[in-house]
Amino acid sequence: MYKLTRRFPETIEKTVEMDGYKLKLYIIRPSNIIDKPLPVFLFIPSNGSFHQGHACHSSTALELVNLTGHAAIYVIPKMENNDDVYAFQVFAALKWIAAYGHEADIDSHKIAAVGFQCGGHIAAIITLLAAENCWPKVKLQILIWPEFKNNRPLHRINSLAVKTNEWCNLREVYDSPLNVKFHGLSGLPPTLIQKQQNAAHNHEIDYYESKLRDAGSNVDVMFYNCYQENYNPGKPLNPDKNNLLFVHAAAEMKKYLILFLFTI
Repeated sequence: MYKLTRRFPETIEKTVEMDGYKLKLYIIRPSNIIDKPLPVFLFIPSNGSFHQGHACHSSTALELVNLTGHAAIYVIPKMENNDDVYAFQVFAALKWIAAYGHEADIDSHKIAAVGFQCGGHIAAIITLLAAENCWPKVKLQILIWPEFKNNRPLHRINSLAVKTNEWCNLREVYDSPLNVKFHGLSGLPPTLIQKQQNAAHNHEIDYYESKLRDAGSNVDVMFYNCYQENYNPGKPLNPDKNNLLFVHAAAEMKKYLILFLFTI
């Protein structure tokens, strides 16, 4: 059994503007790396975890930072906006990392997107958006227990809330991972999908996986008998009882976001 060694990474809060959004970012850097640009993963937690508080949805990111030596960034949605705008906010954060990550000692050429549960859906969306626009360059996407919400009810929102021009139809945005044509999936980065055994959403995950493979994408799928605190959506993964899941995700990031560590 693998043992996770916990350290106390440095967490920085930073407010930035991108695509007309004012974004509140949390940047987590490992404590044992000399000040230098680091590969980064943009972490997208489950929607429900936002209601559990900052410590809840940062715990998974912290474990991955400790295991990889990479930095993590996640964006906190503004409470006055509903969930339908969140995908645009996360994509704006991805673009900020690519354009201005150097300001936070981030290597903007080594970016992964990591999504947990509903956040896996958002990760798939922003990776498609990046491929469609040929920027930013995402080198890896990791979907942890992804839950695709196709044909979900969409709130009526003020059209001014959507600042970006890449997509004008919210339904098209949220349904894109499962509905996109094969040619739209070409050029996507390698994908690691981490699934629960016998999960209710596995048929959608299998369909997405098959579309990626048919488009020629590099896809790895791993099954786990996973444990989640109280098995409640939005609660964090228990790192001790899900250590293989964390170790596998970290290994993929080390594989695709090449990093030579200089520790102090």
